Amino acid sequence: MFSTLSHLCVLDLSRSSIKRLAGTIGMLRHLRLLDLSRTDVATVPNTIINLHNLRRLNLEYCRYLRELPEGLTKMINLKRLKIYECMSLACPLS
Repeated sequence: MFSTLSHLCVLDLSRSSIKRLAGTIGMLRHLRLLDLSRTDVATVPNTIINLHNLRRLNLEYCRYLRELPEGLTKMINLKRLKIYECMSLACPLS
């Protein structure tokens, strides 16, 4: 699905019933904002680090989120990471 949306800049999946995010999310090279708040996602695919233009990632109230992708700290354009009330997330940026 994401291959047909290659020029998408904003993806708001908040409050949706999504439980898993496809690894092909990394194909959205122009994405600047990704909102997964209040979803049931448990992990964010490692391919998210390919989103060099991503500036905001909202994971607020993702109660099942267990881990964040390795390399997230190397995303130099990421200005806002919201991880408030992610109770299953043991160590956010290890």
